Formats: sequence, C-alpha cells, structure tokens
Amino acid sequence: MARLREGKELEKEEEKGLVKAIDLALTAPGGSETERLTQVKKEAEEVGCPTVGLVMGGATKIKQYVFESAKLPEIRGASGLLDRINRFDLRALFGRPSDGSKQCRASEVRGEVSARHPGCALPDCWECVIYANGGEILAFAPTKVAPILCDEIEYLYTSETLVANSVAVWRECSLEELQFGIKPLQFWTKEFSAISDEDLKDLLASYYGGLEQDAFLKRKTFGELADALALEKLRRREGNSTDGRLPKSLVCIETNPYARRCESCDRRAAVVQDDQAAEPSKSFFCEPCARKRVFGQMAKGAAARTAWFNDAGFQWEPEEATAWTKRFEEWLSQDNNLQKTYYGPATKASVTAPDDLKDIADVADPPEYVGMVFADANNMGGFLSSLRTPDDYQQFAEEVYKATEEATFTALASHLHPAKGKHPFEILCIGGDDVLLIVPAQAALPIAVTIAEKASEELARTLPKFLAAQTPAEQWSLFQRVKADGQAPADQQSQIAFSSGVIIAQQHTPVFLLQRLAEELLKSAKKKAKELSNGSRKYYGATIDFASLKSIGMIATNVDDFRGRALKRDKLHLTARPYTIPEIKALLTTIKELKKSDFPRSQLYRLRQQIEKGWLASTVDYLYFRSRSADAESLREVLDEVWVGQHGRAGGIGLWLKRAPDEWETILGDLLEIYDFVSAEG
Repeated sequence: MARLREGKELEKEEEKGLVKAIDLALTAPGGSETERLTQVKKEAEEVGCPTVGLVMGGATKIKQYVFESAKLPEIRGASGLLDRINRFDLRALFGRPSDGSKQCRASEVRGEVSARHPGCALPDCWECVIYANGGEILAFAPTKVAPILCDEIEYLYTSETLVANSVAVWRECSLEELQFGIKPLQFWTKEFSAISDEDLKDLLASYYGGLEQDAFLKRKTFGELADALALEKLRRREGNSTDGRLPKSLVCIETNPYARRCESCDRRAAVVQDDQAAEPSKSFFCEPCARKRVFGQMAKGAAARTAWFNDAGFQWEPEEATAWTKRFEEWLSQDNNLQKTYYGPATKASVTAPDDLKDIADVADPPEYVGMVFADANNMGGFLSSLRTPDDYQQFAEEVYKATEEATFTALASHLHPAKGKHPFEILCIGGDDVLLIVPAQAALPIAVTIAEKASEELARTLPKFLAAQTPAEQWSLFQRVKADGQAPADQQSQIAFSSGVIIAQQHTPVFLLQRLAEELLKSAKKKAKELSNGSRKYYGATIDFASLKSIGMIATNVDDFRGRALKRDKLHLTARPYTIPEIKALLTTIKELKKSDFPRSQLYRLRQQIEKGWLASTVDYLYFRSRSADAESLREVLDEVWVGQHGRAGGIGLWLKRAPDEWETILGDLLEIYDFVSAEG
C-alpha cells in the first residue's frame, strides 16, 4: 500500500481517483467511531471515485488438480503452475511490477486481456493487490472493470491449466464500507449513540441476532467485507449466479472410448508422447498432464528435455518457472553457516531436485519409507475476520507467508542433507498458511516440530497484535501430559500456531493416498488444538497427529474409523494421539533414550500385548516387570518420570494415563509405531 499512501501520480484519471479514494479509506481520521464515519462520508462525497470495486478470486479444489496424477514430476509441475498463476499472472491484471525481468510476462497477460476486451482500460497499479498467496487474490479495482477482471481471473486458470477449477467475485464498496464494514450508514448513524438501550438491543437483534454493542462494533470492519466475498465465492463455486454474472460453467474434455488413455491421470485421451522419458512406452500424456510435466521439467532446470512438448505443435508455451528447490537454495545462500551445515562436502551446483519418491526414500532410515508433512495454521478465519483495515490484511498475509516459508526452509536445512546429488525432499506447496512436504521418514516428525516452533516464534515477533499471555507454569498440567522441562515459559505466545498431520509410508504408496491421510491427521490435530484453546484457560500451542502405514490396506476407510475399531477397548484408548509440541518432543526423546540404553524391544512388544488385556492386568504385569527386570530402571526414567497425564501421576499408574474420569490412554502403542523411524543420534 506504500504507493497508495504516497499519492504517486498515475497516468489515467480513473486511476488517480481510485488511488485517492483508497488512500482516504486507509488514512482514517481520529475521534470516536461516529466522528470518523462522518468525516469519511464527507470526504467520499468530494472524491471523483466514491465507490471502489473489491475483487476476490482464486483456484478451488486445488488438491484435486495437483494430485490428479500419481507421478511426482506432474505433481511438481501442477503445484508450480498454480503458484505462478496466483502469485504473478493474477497480479499482472492489476498492474505491471517494478521488476524489469517480470514486466514482459505482465505485458503479455495484459495484452491478451486488451485483445479480448477492446477499449477496456485495466488498472496499472500493482499495489492495488492486497494479497495474492495461497491460491487466492484480494485486490482493489475500478468498479467498471471489476466484472471483467473477475472473468479474466477465471479465464487465466482455465487457459493455463485446462482443467483446474477457479472462481472470482467482486463487490462495489463505498469508502465508508472499506473502514466500517457492510452498509454502515444503515445501522450506524450520528444518532446511534443517542438511542435507548432497549432500541439498540432490538436493532442489533434484528440484524445480528442479539449481539452486544462491543461485539457489534468489532464486526464492523474490513474483515466483514472479506467474509461476505468469501461466501459469494462459495455460492459461485456451487454453480449459482453472483454479482449479475451467469453461473460458471464446468470444464469438460470429451474422451473417445477408443482412444489411448493418458498414462498419468488415466482420465483423458493421450495426445503426445515424451519419448525422452526413462520409459517411453509409458509416457503418453493428455494435454493438461503434458503441461504439468513440461512445467515441472522447466522448474527443475531440465529445459533441454522439453523438446518433445515443443515439437508437438501446442499453442501453449511454458513460461520460465522457479522450483521450490531453487527458492530454497536462494534462501540458503543468505546464511553461510547454515549453507555449509546443509551441503556438507557437496556443492550447490551439483545438487538437483529429486526425480521421484525413490530418490527421497533411498536416504530414509529405514530405507524405502517416506513421510508426508501437512502443516496448517489454526483458526485463520477467525483472525482474518478481526482485521480492521486493508493494510492489516496485507501485512497479516505477508507476515504469515514469510513466516511459513522461513520456518519450512529452516526445518529442511536443520534436519536434512543432500544425498547422491539430490535434495532429499519435495515441497509440494507453501501456501498462505499451509505447507505440504515429502521428506525421508525419519525426518518427518522433527521437521513438523521445527515448522511449528519456528513459525510461531517468527509470528510472535512480527505480529504483536496476535500475542497472548503464556500459560503459567503452575497450569502446565492442564494442557500437557509430560512434566515441564524446567525452562521458564515465555511471557507471551503467538495465538497463531501451526498444527500438522504426518503420515509415514512406503515409497510406492500413491501420493494422493498419502495426501488424503495426512489431511485427515491434520484435521485431528486441529481438533485437539481447538479443544485446548476453548474455555477460560487457553492454550494456543501447535498440535501434531501422526500415523505409520506399514501396508496400503492397513487403513481401509479413514483414520478415525481405524482407531475406533483397532485402538479402542471400551474405556481404554490404546493411543494418546494427537500430541502437543512438548509432548511429541518428549515422545521422540523417550525413543532415543530407550535406543541409547539398548532396552530390549521384545520387552516393549510384550508390554504392548499386555495392554490389550485391560487396565488392571496390564498394570499388574508392568509393576511385576519393574520389580524383576534389570532393564526396568531405564524404562521407568523415560515413562514414569516424564509422562504424568493431565491429572498428575495420581491419575495414572504404570503405562496408563488418565484421559477422563473413567477413561485411560497409553503412549506405548504410539511409541512402537514410530520406533523404527527415530534415530538415537537425533
């Protein structure tokens, strides 16, 4: 918003009016809410642009498009193509960037729009974009071109990907609405404070279901406009007409039943062959998948291998792309110490992105296992609704994206090293507030922990508005099932925490199945985080849920159903998942200590068999084991001395922790499930 505030001269008169109008909305006068509203209304009447268009749009059902193919090169290309459209092409509709290297593509995008809409004067104000991350864009626009911009947003996704879904909507907003929410003059007049309490109560009840006055004032912000546009997006996605435009038609590509099927998606007819692939006989692609593959090859830096696509005669040409591994290398080059730690004896020039999951699984311990990490920020909708101005929206979006990217890169550099000339990871997505990674199995949980810690630490520094008092040490046991580590808690904690779902499986497991299970685990972790943040005593820390998939048919339906059938015996829960960050760190430490002490794994399996017999029988067996075994002391130190449950040690005995008045849980099954994927050395 810097250029808007500076009032920089623009060439077109409507752009001058647009910038002046937005600048008035962003620089609110002082005084009471009523005085501010009156002043803004007065200034709005003096501006030649009394209303501004607010445009929101982006891709929908992103994962359906990205994971339509099961092969890593196409997944990488699909993710990169959507990212380029969202972060650059959509921005180009609103103005040319100051970066000269990107102006050519922006001019191309704008020229195509002008050819389709002769006489349409697109805004040339790059700063009108409030944010464009995570597959979504929110921007200001002149009202007369806002409908055209919505159509072009949807057209860009369709023309570039052919099959990805997208929607865009807009709303005509007065300057008062940009500061005070939807139609403030209908509910909030100069006489608002003068009406009786009873009349005020009736007024609020008629419009907002009985909100108190403070709650009413908190809702009358710019966030209310964004919420309304988000609802319009949902209506349009479901096939309804919005803002006077016809319903969006679905993409349909006819497939001849006698045509050869695409080897990647197995949905559409193949039209081109990549004869330079390792297995040319299995490299026939439909055009959407061919675009994914060639974009992924260019993102990896293998432009020399794209001749098969260039010779096919397609009108679409892949633009230059930047892979996530390249961005990671650029970030890493800013810190020489971290760069040396990550690369070791290898050199940056000799390391490339992995070709497939095998390159990642080859460096796993044990080999042939990979882990998928799906991290996402908690309660982002609630935080966005509380933002009062477009400036707050832009700052919030930028800081969350930077913190997410910084935390992800830090986690990868801290826990991984190149092997056999390949980066041992694949970044499938870093959106506005979510991350999707594939890493070696043994690094999955440590990386998830580091992402959660580093992101919260960065956001606590850059977004002080979303800080809350840290949980006092004396209330530790209300939220944690492990003893405090003796360190004094910070005075404040960020309310924005990243929960994660982590799935570990063999390398040949379909990627779409990994993604589905990781998403289910993420929902479980976020549910736990919501429970901890409710009530008078709040805990805003991150949570993690995980699973180890030893065979594809292990979970036949979904995670909740599997745990309900296999890991629950009436009042006994044979799992303690999900975990908070201190708990998951304690679990990993427990496994490391057991491995260092050479504790017999056979004894752990025997104890796990005993817990199937019930609370009393397994407790008696555990106490007997402790009294007779020479190895019992090391087990006691990492179990009884660390894991106490939320009700203290009095609430649990031996292997069991008290979950509720009549319910018990144990960590032993969770410990053994990931035992092989935790290294004793760290």
